Amino acid sequence: MLSAVRQFIYNPVCLYCGSFYVETHLYCKFCFTQYIEPRLLLNVKKISEQSEHAFLIEWFPGESDLISEMVYRFKSNRCPQAWLFYSRLFANLLCDQVDISQYDALVPLPGSKSNSVHANIFAKNLSKILGLPVLNALYKSPLAQPQKSKSAKERRQSTNVSDIQRLELFTKNETSNLKLIYVDDIMTTGFTYKRSRQALQNKNQSLLVTLFFRPAAIQT
Repeated sequence: MLSAVRQFIYNPVCLYCGSFYVETHLYCKFCFTQYIEPRLLLNVKKISEQSEHAFLIEWFPGESDLISEMVYRFKSNRCPQAWLFYSRLFANLLCDQVDISQYDALVPLPGSKSNSVHANIFAKNLSKILGLPVLNALYKSPLAQPQKSKSAKERRQSTNVSDIQRLELFTKNETSNLKLIYVDDIMTTGFTYKRSRQALQNKNQSLLVTLFFRPAAIQT
């Protein structure tokens, strides 16, 4: 009940047309059916021999304000019911394409700020639906430069892996042999994911899951 009230206070109208008949997914029924639902197709793409990336919405920066505003609402943590709605949708589609039983746990990717909780929100929702535990095994150094402050070129050229570290609670033996699903809200270049795998020294087959994929950011 409280999450419904909270979402209504911050999101009282449809993100696209401004209608007051907004639903859990942040849009009115017409706008969701017309503009959002056709884009909700789970894609699973190979990153490397040991990694795949599953995402729900491909977002091309500059294409429109439709997805940009949606991403902003998710980032501002003002839509708990929407997080749950899209997490359920994502989980159902994921189970149709991926054998979840082969994985041991979910690992949220760390943000550069203490209030970067988006990956944790997504991971906790997925945990309830998929029945996998959440391992908060990683943290990012407070001195690390935020990814959003770097250009795509700077991200590609980055070789520093020390800004993401394993929490002392988790030893090498506890994490290196697990088959993990790494969780984040959005993927741009994928370097946070790469550094996270290196920090856990995890070489098993792994899966990165995100709600959004921003491929154009890699090319700029």
